[in-house]
Amino acid sequence: MEENYPKPQLYVWQPSLMCQRLNKPQLKTLDHNLLVRGINTSNAPMMLWSPADNKKCQAVINSPEELTALYPDF
Repeated sequence: MEENYPKPQLYVWQPSLMCQRLNKPQLKTLDHNLLVRGINTSNAPMMLWSPADNKKCQAVINSPEELTALYPDF
């Protein structure tokens, strides 16, 4: 991740109005990926993930462990 890149490195996103109908992860697997941040990078989250069990239907994820806590298959 570069210093001036203000967005998440991985988007798995959908609008909240689709959350009830599309309530399963959009990916079946997420493996062998490398997400790297430098010391002076932006404060953007590592991932923005949908669907999530909240009003926005989005989870802000800052580490692979946070993703695994939400979806153990990943």
